[in-house]
Amino acid sequence: MIKYLLTFLVLFVSSEQVIAQLNIDSTFTGDSTQTRKKDKKVERVYAIKTIYLLEDSALFKPNHYTHIDTVLLDVDMVDQGRTSGRYLKRINNYGSAAYNLEFSPSRSAGYSLGLQHHTARHIKSKDLRYYNSYTPYTQFRYIQGDGELQALSLYHSQSFGERTNLGITYNSLKSSGFYLREANRLTNVALQLNYASPGGKYQALAYAIWNTNDLNENGGIEDLQDFNTEPYQSQLIRTSQPTSIPNRTGNNSVGAGAVYWLRNMEAGIRQFRYIGSIDSVPGPKKKSPKNAYTVPRAYLTHKLKLSQNISKFKSDTLPAFFPAHYGYVDRYYEVLQHQEVSNQLGLGIFFNKKDILMRDSSAIDKPYPEEGFFGGVDVKLGRTGFWGLDDLTYREPENLVSWWSYANVHIFGNLNKRLTKVTHLKANVDYVAVGSQFSDYDANLKLSQGLWKGLSLHPYLRTQAVSPTGISQAYSSAMAKWVTDFKKQFNNEIGATMRYKSNNAITLAVKRTDNFLYFDELAQPAQSGTGLNYIQLKLRKDFHLGKFHFLNEIAWQQINETSPYTLPTWLVNLHYFFETPMFEKATTVRLGARLFYYSEFEGQSYMPGIAQFHVGEGVMTGGYPQLDLYVEAALKRWNGFVKYEHANDGLLGYDYEMLPGYPMAPRAVRMGVAWRFFD
Repeated sequence: MIKYLLTFLVLFVSSEQVIAQLNIDSTFTGDSTQTRKKDKKVERVYAIKTIYLLEDSALFKPNHYTHIDTVLLDVDMVDQGRTSGRYLKRINNYGSAAYNLEFSPSRSAGYSLGLQHHTARHIKSKDLRYYNSYTPYTQFRYIQGDGELQALSLYHSQSFGERTNLGITYNSLKSSGFYLREANRLTNVALQLNYASPGGKYQALAYAIWNTNDLNENGGIEDLQDFNTEPYQSQLIRTSQPTSIPNRTGNNSVGAGAVYWLRNMEAGIRQFRYIGSIDSVPGPKKKSPKNAYTVPRAYLTHKLKLSQNISKFKSDTLPAFFPAHYGYVDRYYEVLQHQEVSNQLGLGIFFNKKDILMRDSSAIDKPYPEEGFFGGVDVKLGRTGFWGLDDLTYREPENLVSWWSYANVHIFGNLNKRLTKVTHLKANVDYVAVGSQFSDYDANLKLSQGLWKGLSLHPYLRTQAVSPTGISQAYSSAMAKWVTDFKKQFNNEIGATMRYKSNNAITLAVKRTDNFLYFDELAQPAQSGTGLNYIQLKLRKDFHLGKFHFLNEIAWQQINETSPYTLPTWLVNLHYFFETPMFEKATTVRLGARLFYYSEFEGQSYMPGIAQFHVGEGVMTGGYPQLDLYVEAALKRWNGFVKYEHANDGLLGYDYEMLPGYPMAPRAVRMGVAWRFFD
């Protein structure tokens, strides 16, 4: 059966161009032409032509282009909370609010809204890729499966002349889920533009992002503890149980008892004016004539950024699930809006030698460390507004809004310096010198030290003082009202990673947080009077025996027993697979299994009205493994997979409560394809 299935996957496409395996989500920082010496020549040519730039890397190294990755890793993954080493647990369906199973209190200095639990799938400006492709480049991924799941990812890059490149990123996800009224729909769109003037003295990176979340909130299952009894061992019965937030008529199968939607919009443009001498640089081909380009030693940069967040929560019923702020009405409508403009002016200096600055990354055999300084001033102005509507309100919404405004002047500096051949230093600091969040600071220090034949040590230190989030500081609407006077939260972290080559690492992190901000049992903001101490030991070990591959990541962590932020002691993420070429090496086939587990702990509850997790009622959650099985095939530039998700459903009982009130989805089949086009 497996052989016939693999044959079907392979024969699904026929492509004559050669690119090996695909991973749309990964980043490869080396030179793929050097790491894949056995690949065909055509592939190496495409790898050289298709390179991209990240905004942050451009600040420390000119022309720091990175090759696309050709490694097959996470094509089958839909849950963003389990990719890139993250441990985020969503409450129910894809796209729903996610709880961080690791303690990560750090955030940026200055104003922070505090609305972060729905952003796992959002496109972020720091992740945008500004491609420099000789030919048009397109990447495509589509996944569908049980629960009416449909996920689409599409990226296209097109050059206009030799100086301008336009990229379009589109992600969408639609899923009805398996339990009542948990259907979600997410859409993410981004446009990114890269322009460089003749001679290279001027460069501009511009972008616009739209992230939208349309989510149904059901408040969890009413009687989840009954799932382990005999009558509930039917999947149909379990997936049709009443939820804590019914619709207005009390019928769970009709209508939407509560709806939450979020709109995140951001646009920005960064301009570089390089300072340096004109020199002759070889063209992209061996016989190309030399061209006159600026070899930059320094630059001036300006960035203007506009952002807006709008969230709305609507319910047509008033169950006991919510605080009794209404009492006399039977529906409510919550709105939160945040707007900010950032105006940044900076100066950068490159420390790399001239022969390095004259070449882009496609001409470098090995990744070389960025050497430079970037600092400046950033003026941020913003405001946050809240309002609520009910059946007895006839005034226009703008007459109900309560606004809180802020203004901050940040001064910042970033230093990247190669101290010796095997020692590299990274340091940055951000300080609010004037404004509403005056004296907030965030300082980071990282060191990379080569030790011996692929063994390296990476110690780091981070310290910060941050003001209360906007939501915890003030909230004024029909459902929730408070104005607090909390102190700054102090976060300190020290740790180190010992790494052997690229796939073996052990990390020790120790964190201390004072004046920790959280939401209490009544979903009201509160501040801890005692400090929180946290320690984590994380081990990653990847190895293979012939065609068998074993990717292991295990973490042990501890936090104060009295801490309001609760965590599991163990986190386990295992990925094992067998990979082999087939059909005269025309394709690569993989049979794999993924296991995700975290130990039992007292889980946090979720309040949909304000989109926040808060101290629960002592309900123990976790202690249940999720096993996924899949088969995957790669043919030239095409990938396909079939996945059996939660394959162990029912084998260890049915009372798998992953967060209070929210069970894991039952077993499901997913399948998808991913493709690349270079013309």
